[in-house]
Amino acid sequence: MKKVLVLLVAGAMLSGVAAYVAGARVLAHPAKIER
Repeated sequence: MKKVLVLLVAGAMLSGVAAYVAGARVLAHPAKIER
């Protein structure tokens, strides 16, 4: 069971990081286009 929990936590962290990076890119794009 512990392995399953570790995999779930790792997956949640990876998805969170991916969402953060995607959000940062989306926010950075308009600034680049305006400049």
